[in-house]
Amino acid sequence: MAQLEELIPMITKTVNSLNQEQMEADYPIFFDKPKTSNSYVLTQLLLHLNYHLGQVNYLRRILE
Repeated sequence: MAQLEELIPMITKTVNSLNQEQMEADYPIFFDKPKTSNSYVLTQLLLHLNYHLGQVNYLRRILE
């Protein structure tokens, strides 16, 4: 949990440092389809992280 908590300021700082042009720019490597924007990739990664946070929450409930 502590490692997950450490991600919050890191992610916030990184995303806040991106300007509109950087967000709309093409992601430099193939992601899940050609010509995806950085904002698309960040959204997909956020959704993926949220999925895993749900798994962590279920595990926490089982262990309590």
